[in-house]
Amino acid sequence: MTGHNFRHTWNYLFSKLMDENTEYVSEEMQEKMRSSHMGCELGSGTVVAH
Repeated sequence: MTGHNFRHTWNYLFSKLMDENTEYVSEEMQEKMRSSHMGCELGSGTVVAH
């Protein structure tokens, strides 16, 4: 698995988890969580691209 595939798979699974979550998590908070877990700089938009 390439790094690119890993990031897409991770983001897919994260989105699925957030969609199935019974507690509401805002889009902004989800992006912050993604950035933190993926090691991206907050607000860079890198996570949105994946």
